[in-house]
Amino acid sequence: KFGRKTTQSIPYFNMPGIYRKGAYEFQYGLGLISRGRGIYRGLYGSSVQRYGLTDRITASGSVAFWPGGALLGGGAQHAWREKTMVNATAAASASASGLGLQVKANLSPATRPETFNWGAQLTFQNHAWRQVGQGPEDAPNFQAAIRGFLALDLTEKDTLSTSLMVQKKWDTGLVMAFSTQWTRTLNEKWTLSARAAARSAKLDLSLLVSRTFGTKRVTTANSAIGENGLTLDVNFSKFSQSESGLSQTYSGSIDQTGPVRLDAKFEKPSRTANHQLRFSYSTSATSGYYARRGVLGRANGTFFAAPKLGQQYAVVTTGEASDIPVYLQSQEVTKTDRNGNAIVPNLRRGKANKISISPEEIPFEYDITNTMVTVYPYPFGASFINLSTRLRRSAIVQLRDASGRALPAGSEVTFEGAEYPSYVIDFGEVFFEDLPASTTLNVTMGEETCETAIEFPPTDDLQPTLGPFTCR
Repeated sequence: KFGRKTTQSIPYFNMPGIYRKGAYEFQYGLGLISRGRGIYRGLYGSSVQRYGLTDRITASGSVAFWPGGALLGGGAQHAWREKTMVNATAAASASASGLGLQVKANLSPATRPETFNWGAQLTFQNHAWRQVGQGPEDAPNFQAAIRGFLALDLTEKDTLSTSLMVQKKWDTGLVMAFSTQWTRTLNEKWTLSARAAARSAKLDLSLLVSRTFGTKRVTTANSAIGENGLTLDVNFSKFSQSESGLSQTYSGSIDQTGPVRLDAKFEKPSRTANHQLRFSYSTSATSGYYARRGVLGRANGTFFAAPKLGQQYAVVTTGEASDIPVYLQSQEVTKTDRNGNAIVPNLRRGKANKISISPEEIPFEYDITNTMVTVYPYPFGASFINLSTRLRRSAIVQLRDASGRALPAGSEVTFEGAEYPSYVIDFGEVFFEDLPASTTLNVTMGEETCETAIEFPPTDDLQPTLGPFTCR
């Protein structure tokens, strides 16, 4: 109604699974390898790195070591024509059984429609290939395999998924496996699934029922026809989280044809990474490990660290002011670094996200352009938000005429680039904002004019007094 039009342009990055150029993800872990019952006191370590080479290509690398073996791998992920994701990796393992090799290639859609999903995978590995923890006594696992899957959302409550695998192992013939599963969400607590699987001319039919009890989920599966006859499995999990962000997850399974398994996982987020401690027990092995996961990247000429970016995040710039708290939905989530940049992760997709800074927390010597922006991020997008601040360069300049007398009050003073003139007040003093480090002042006194060159040297004083300068 005021006749004013405001336009805001927010660039975003829309490529799931592909990092923007310069973004960097890391993960590394340290633990003990288990062999049989009890803890096998052998140390292992692992690390995975991903880096955005371009906005369409993300490179990856991995390394691991354990008693009797080591692994080194690399790969890349490419968004082909912005419709298909191509992921290829190659890795080599070294152990007492020789040098192993594994090659994988995956195809999947770059965009995931709500009602249709698909994917395919090709895998090759030779007989000497070893995964983390495997030793020479493990059976050779040479294989070449092709896998494919298709998932359809039939209705709001029904989902149908189908998969096909053709596999050739070192010591067996050709194996084909086909499975299809229908799932219906009965209500908020109950889910029903039916699955049919065929493998090497053997048919397996199963019915799975899920029931949720608050934060506890109990799942039972009943296999009516299978290689082992009638079986019954029970799986359970419980999750809780404290106000400090520490989360605890306990899970386990009891299978009449297999081992008992119990797991405990503890996670604690920080400003730069997520920390995870996990223990696992079964009748055949016991293990534990610690992992730290986070993201490193570069935005607006500075590096940043965050525990998780999520599918939508914001790069916030506060200009020249640093160490400024940044709020999301009125909750402090981070602070700007020394270059005035901050990362706000895990925005809500398609909903209002209010990102702001507080004027009370910005030093007085800074001018503020904007303190709040509300964004509605696109899927898999990055928003760039400018809440700029600017350090005021103000000063009082003393001016004298050629005879040393103060210039008369009301004299008009300008300099190159000034939007508005300033005026001399008492004692020949004139106040300036945004005064350049070096410039020439032009003074108009009625019909007379004069000029003088001044220097504005660096200083910690918020409003220094410069001069006197002689105007000629």
